[in-house]
Amino acid sequence: MALTIDFYSDTLCIWGWIGQYHNRKLLKRWDHTQVEWRFRYLELYGDVRARVEKNFKGEEAWDKYASAAERLVSKFEGLSVHPDIWRKTRPTTSLMAHQTIKAVEQTHGELAAIEYGNRVREAFFAEARDVSQASVLTELLKEQSIAHHDLTTHLQDGSALAQTITEFRQAEKDKIPGSPTWVMDNNRYRLFGNVKPEIIIATVDSLIAR
Repeated sequence: MALTIDFYSDTLCIWGWIGQYHNRKLLKRWDHTQVEWRFRYLELYGDVRARVEKNFKGEEAWDKYASAAERLVSKFEGLSVHPDIWRKTRPTTSLMAHQTIKAVEQTHGELAAIEYGNRVREAFFAEARDVSQASVLTELLKEQSIAHHDLTTHLQDGSALAQTITEFRQAEKDKIPGSPTWVMDNNRYRLFGNVKPEIIIATVDSLIAR
Protein backbone atom coordinates (compact mmCIF):
# COMPACT_ATOMS: atom_id res chain seq x y z
CA MET A 1 0.00 0.00 0.00
CA ALA A 2 1.27 3.46 -0.93
CA LEU A 3 2.29 5.95 1.75
CA THR A 4 -0.11 8.90 1.89
CA ILE A 5 1.19 12.48 2.02
CA ASP A 6 -1.37 15.21 2.66
CA PHE A 7 0.09 18.60 1.78
CA TYR A 8 -1.77 21.38 3.60
CA SER A 9 -1.41 25.02 2.62
CA ASP A 10 -3.23 28.26 1.88
CA THR A 11 -2.97 29.45 -1.73
CA LEU A 12 -1.86 32.94 -0.66
CA CYS A 13 0.70 31.82 1.91
CA ILE A 14 4.31 32.61 0.95
CA TRP A 15 5.50 29.51 2.80
CA GLY A 16 2.98 27.50 0.78
CA TRP A 17 4.64 28.90 -2.36
CA ILE A 18 7.99 27.73 -1.03
CA GLY A 19 6.45 24.36 -0.14
CA GLN A 20 5.17 24.01 -3.70
CA TYR A 21 8.69 24.79 -4.93
CA HIS A 22 9.98 21.85 -2.87
CA ASN A 23 7.13 19.60 -4.00
CA ARG A 24 8.07 20.01 -7.67
CA LYS A 25 11.20 18.01 -6.90
CA LEU A 26 9.58 15.60 -4.45
CA LEU A 27 6.74 14.58 -6.75
CA LYS A 28 9.24 13.07 -9.18
CA ARG A 29 11.12 11.04 -6.59
CA TRP A 30 8.51 8.35 -5.87
CA ASP A 31 5.98 6.67 -8.15
CA HIS A 32 2.28 6.19 -7.39
CA THR A 33 2.85 2.72 -5.98
CA GLN A 34 5.10 4.21 -3.30
CA VAL A 35 3.46 7.54 -2.46
CA GLU A 36 -0.05 8.91 -2.84
CA TRP A 37 -0.14 12.71 -2.72
CA ARG A 38 -3.28 14.53 -1.57
CA PHE A 39 -3.30 18.32 -1.68
CA ARG A 40 -5.42 19.92 1.04
CA TYR A 41 -6.19 23.48 2.05
CA LEU A 42 -6.61 25.36 5.31
CA GLU A 43 -7.83 28.89 5.94
CA LEU A 44 -5.26 31.54 6.77
CA TYR A 45 -6.19 34.24 4.27
CA GLY A 46 -9.96 34.16 4.39
CA ASP A 47 -9.76 37.89 5.17
CA VAL A 48 -6.51 39.09 3.65
CA ARG A 49 -6.64 42.68 4.87
CA ALA A 50 -7.21 41.61 8.48
CA ARG A 51 -4.18 39.32 8.31
CA VAL A 52 -1.87 41.79 6.58
CA GLU A 53 -2.83 44.67 8.86
CA LYS A 54 -2.58 42.67 12.06
CA ASN A 55 0.54 44.51 13.23
CA PHE A 56 0.72 47.55 10.93
CA LYS A 57 -1.87 49.67 9.15
CA GLY A 58 -2.26 51.14 5.68
CA GLU A 59 0.46 51.19 3.04
CA GLU A 60 3.16 50.43 5.59
CA ALA A 61 1.56 47.04 6.30
CA TRP A 62 1.36 46.02 2.64
CA ASP A 63 4.91 47.14 1.89
CA LYS A 64 6.29 45.27 4.90
CA TYR A 65 4.38 42.16 3.84
CA ALA A 66 5.79 42.39 0.32
CA SER A 67 9.33 42.97 1.57
CA ALA A 68 9.11 40.00 3.93
CA ALA A 69 8.01 37.75 1.05
CA GLU A 70 10.94 38.92 -1.06
CA ARG A 71 13.42 38.26 1.74
CA LEU A 72 12.10 34.76 2.28
CA VAL A 73 12.22 33.60 -1.34
CA SER A 74 15.67 35.15 -1.87
CA LYS A 75 17.02 32.26 0.22
CA PHE A 76 15.89 29.70 -2.37
CA GLU A 77 17.74 29.44 -5.66
CA GLY A 78 15.42 29.64 -8.65
CA LEU A 79 12.46 31.00 -6.68
CA SER A 80 11.15 34.56 -6.77
CA VAL A 81 8.04 36.66 -6.32
CA HIS A 82 6.63 39.42 -8.48
CA PRO A 83 7.41 42.88 -7.02
CA ASP A 84 3.75 43.92 -7.33
CA ILE A 85 2.31 41.29 -4.99
CA TRP A 86 0.84 42.91 -1.89
CA ARG A 87 2.05 46.35 -3.04
CA LYS A 88 -0.29 46.64 -6.03
CA THR A 89 -2.01 43.27 -6.37
CA ARG A 90 -3.98 42.72 -3.17
CA PRO A 91 -6.37 39.75 -3.21
CA THR A 92 -9.25 40.08 -0.77
CA THR A 93 -9.48 36.38 0.11
CA SER A 94 -8.14 32.93 -0.72
CA LEU A 95 -11.63 31.38 -0.43
CA MET A 96 -12.60 32.03 -4.05
CA ALA A 97 -9.53 30.15 -5.26
CA HIS A 98 -10.01 27.30 -2.81
CA GLN A 99 -13.62 26.66 -3.75
CA THR A 100 -12.76 26.80 -7.47
CA ILE A 101 -10.03 24.21 -6.89
CA LYS A 102 -12.61 22.01 -5.15
CA ALA A 103 -15.01 22.45 -8.07
CA VAL A 104 -12.24 21.27 -10.40
CA GLU A 105 -11.67 18.26 -8.14
CA GLN A 106 -15.38 17.41 -8.17
CA THR A 107 -15.60 17.55 -11.97
CA HIS A 108 -12.15 16.54 -13.24
CA GLY A 109 -10.51 14.64 -10.39
CA GLU A 110 -7.72 15.25 -7.91
CA LEU A 111 -4.82 15.40 -10.37
CA ALA A 112 -6.49 18.19 -12.35
CA ALA A 113 -7.23 20.00 -9.09
CA ILE A 114 -3.59 19.75 -8.00
CA GLU A 115 -2.39 21.14 -11.31
CA TYR A 116 -4.93 23.94 -11.24
CA GLY A 117 -4.14 24.79 -7.62
CA ASN A 118 -0.45 25.02 -8.45
CA ARG A 119 -1.25 27.27 -11.40
CA VAL A 120 -3.37 29.57 -9.22
CA ARG A 121 -0.50 29.98 -6.76
CA GLU A 122 1.96 30.62 -9.57
CA ALA A 123 -0.37 33.22 -11.12
CA PHE A 124 -0.33 35.23 -7.91
CA PHE A 125 3.24 34.93 -6.70
CA ALA A 126 5.05 34.91 -10.07
CA GLU A 127 2.67 36.99 -12.21
CA ALA A 128 0.89 39.23 -9.68
CA ARG A 129 -2.60 38.27 -10.86
CA ASP A 130 -5.44 38.81 -8.40
CA VAL A 131 -6.64 35.26 -7.76
CA SER A 132 -9.49 36.41 -5.54
CA GLN A 133 -11.25 37.66 -8.70
CA ALA A 134 -13.66 35.26 -10.42
CA SER A 135 -12.59 36.58 -13.83
CA VAL A 136 -8.92 35.71 -13.16
CA LEU A 137 -9.81 32.24 -11.89
CA THR A 138 -11.85 31.67 -15.06
CA GLU A 139 -8.89 32.76 -17.20
CA LEU A 140 -6.70 30.25 -15.38
CA LEU A 141 -9.27 27.52 -16.02
CA LYS A 142 -9.03 28.25 -19.73
CA GLU A 143 -5.24 28.11 -19.56
CA GLN A 144 -5.55 24.63 -18.06
CA SER A 145 -8.08 23.64 -20.77
CA ILE A 146 -10.86 23.29 -18.20
CA ALA A 147 -14.25 24.53 -19.34
CA HIS A 148 -15.82 26.87 -16.77
CA HIS A 149 -19.33 25.62 -17.53
CA ASP A 150 -18.30 22.17 -16.29
CA LEU A 151 -17.85 23.69 -12.84
CA THR A 152 -20.94 25.89 -12.81
CA THR A 153 -23.22 23.48 -10.95
CA HIS A 154 -20.75 22.92 -8.13
CA LEU A 155 -20.04 26.63 -7.77
CA GLN A 156 -23.67 27.71 -7.88
CA ASP A 157 -25.23 25.04 -5.68
CA GLY A 158 -22.65 25.56 -2.92
CA SER A 159 -21.21 22.04 -3.04
CA ALA A 160 -17.67 23.25 -3.85
CA LEU A 161 -17.84 25.77 -1.01
CA ALA A 162 -19.22 23.11 1.34
CA GLN A 163 -16.30 20.79 0.54
CA THR A 164 -13.89 23.67 1.10
CA ILE A 165 -15.34 24.41 4.55
CA THR A 166 -15.33 20.70 5.41
CA GLU A 167 -11.63 20.54 4.59
CA PHE A 168 -10.92 23.64 6.69
CA ARG A 169 -12.75 22.10 9.66
CA GLN A 170 -10.91 18.82 9.24
CA ALA A 171 -7.60 20.69 9.36
CA GLU A 172 -8.73 22.37 12.58
CA LYS A 173 -9.93 19.07 14.04
CA ASP A 174 -6.62 17.40 13.20
CA LYS A 175 -4.77 20.42 14.64
CA ILE A 176 -2.77 21.05 11.48
CA PRO A 177 -0.29 23.68 12.70
CA GLY A 178 -0.22 25.88 9.59
CA SER A 179 0.92 26.32 6.01
CA PRO A 180 2.68 24.34 4.72
CA THR A 181 2.35 21.04 6.55
CA TRP A 182 3.20 17.61 5.17
CA VAL A 183 1.09 14.99 6.95
CA MET A 184 2.22 11.40 6.38
CA ASP A 185 0.89 7.94 6.94
CA ASN A 186 -2.67 9.01 7.83
CA ASN A 187 -1.67 11.65 10.36
CA ARG A 188 0.99 9.63 12.16
CA TYR A 189 3.86 11.91 11.08
CA ARG A 190 4.02 15.65 10.40
CA LEU A 191 6.53 18.14 9.05
CA PHE A 192 5.64 21.82 9.29
CA GLY A 193 6.97 25.13 8.02
CA ASN A 194 10.46 25.72 6.68
CA VAL A 195 11.39 22.08 6.14
CA LYS A 196 14.35 21.19 3.95
CA PRO A 197 13.56 18.75 1.11
CA GLU A 198 16.27 16.44 2.43
CA ILE A 199 14.33 16.03 5.68
CA ILE A 200 11.13 15.22 3.82
CA ILE A 201 12.94 12.72 1.60
CA ALA A 202 14.61 10.99 4.54
CA THR A 203 11.30 10.76 6.42
CA VAL A 204 9.37 9.38 3.45
CA ASP A 205 12.11 6.91 2.50
CA SER A 206 12.21 5.55 6.04
CA LEU A 207 8.42 5.14 6.13
CA ILE A 208 8.37 3.40 2.74
CA ALA A 209 11.14 1.04 3.87
CA ARG A 210 9.28 -0.14 6.98
